[in-house]
Amino acid sequence: MNHAYTMPGAVSLAHIPWLSKEAKRRLAWFDYYRRCKNVSKTCRYFGIPRKTFYMWKKRYQPYRLESLEERSRRPKNTRRWQVSQIQELRIMTLRRAHIRYGKEKLKILYQEQYGEPVSSWKIQRVIEKHDLYYHPQRIHRQKARRRHNQARRRITELKRQGREGFLIALDGITMLRAGMRRYILTAIDVYSKIAFARMYQTKHSKHAADFLRRMHYLLEGKMENIQTDNGSEFAKHFRDAMENFHLPHYFSRPKTPTDNPFDERFNRTLKEEFIALGNYTTDCDIFNQKLTEWLVEYNFRRPHQSLGYSTPINFHYKHHRVLPMYPSSTLFDGVQEQLKRDHIVRSEIKEFAFTKFIFCGSCGSGVTAEEKYKKLKDGTISRYLYYGCTRSKNLHCKNGYIREEELIDQLVKVMDKIDINEIGMRHKFEEEVSRLMKFQKSFFADTKKLKPEKNIDLRSYAKYLLREGSVIEKRELLSCIKSKLILTQKVLTIEKK
Repeated sequence: MNHAYTMPGAVSLAHIPWLSKEAKRRLAWFDYYRRCKNVSKTCRYFGIPRKTFYMWKKRYQPYRLESLEERSRRPKNTRRWQVSQIQELRIMTLRRAHIRYGKEKLKILYQEQYGEPVSSWKIQRVIEKHDLYYHPQRIHRQKARRRHNQARRRITELKRQGREGFLIALDGITMLRAGMRRYILTAIDVYSKIAFARMYQTKHSKHAADFLRRMHYLLEGKMENIQTDNGSEFAKHFRDAMENFHLPHYFSRPKTPTDNPFDERFNRTLKEEFIALGNYTTDCDIFNQKLTEWLVEYNFRRPHQSLGYSTPINFHYKHHRVLPMYPSSTLFDGVQEQLKRDHIVRSEIKEFAFTKFIFCGSCGSGVTAEEKYKKLKDGTISRYLYYGCTRSKNLHCKNGYIREEELIDQLVKVMDKIDINEIGMRHKFEEEVSRLMKFQKSFFADTKKLKPEKNIDLRSYAKYLLREGSVIEKRELLSCIKSKLILTQKVLTIEKK
């Protein structure tokens, strides 16, 4: 989740994507505190102790946001190497002479031979430093096995929460056909049921790491926890990839498939509705191409009983109340084909006529625009534009939204009362006449010169621009208005500056 923050002296909101989640959360504290100027209210709102707030307030530097990151908790004074060069050489000589002796026996021999005591800890440090073992490779394997067998976090320890991306479950399917073995890695969002799968030639942790990076790109980084089984493909490179994304790793209990029921059910669906219908091939490229098309069907069109017979994509947007503008990363090339079939075309750069010129009457924030698209029964797409509060000064502002057509009608009605910069308006009108003269001259040789009338009704011209003008012309018109426009519960009023 990205927190918006206004830097001191800045005008617009800025997103800080390179900060960690914890740093963004602390940044939200000071953003809220800057608006309310009350420490107790801020601590109650975010549920944090005052002591914690003051500790980070002391560290916080507004122009160095990395000051909100965690500092290293490594002790300033650590235990140092306390073995002298002479002691190190003596211990190495004794160890080579008695390669099978342990550190306690070497401690006794050292004291008898050199007449001074030495700790077994120093002997062990020298042995580890110079790798003085009878079977060095066997010792390394034992150490690696101990690290691998350390206590793992089990999925039963995680308290489930109902939101998208909270838990991503991963699993694998082993396919053996015609003497050739192939591995299909699968993943599913436990909440929204958005799923992904991909075939690989070998069961290697590098492939699992590649699969995780693809899933991270698909979900645009909205991943909080990962669940896998205890397979070797989810180790080493996969573990490194998880550390890069700062994702907690939870494991299913051994021989307990009920710990991962959602992905197990997706595996069954994949086998029955895709592989069993003649789509299997040992060529990974061809298989993945067909699989992508089926994943589009699964996520965009296939009704899911667990979602109330809705599709995962529709369920996601229904419960999050956001516009159905699917990102280019969603399900890769197959999604782009889906959008083309639906004839939904949206421009990358959005310009709206009345933003930054109208203010919220409830909290004083600016007014922003929001586009919505609706597919009609005849196959056409209708576009709707709404204006509402940005909530930059009050996150809980209840001011409603108004359609652009209604807003224009109200602007036309109050145009006679609005204080307009007549000099600026007349200048724009003269520019329009000049363009018209050039247009006429390009078609006709003899043309009477058009002269701007001195008694032109500028307010009628302004009303014309509101109804028929382009976005740029409407914005230029509003820049000539001296009065302050206030929008309160779908009613537009004027306030003289």
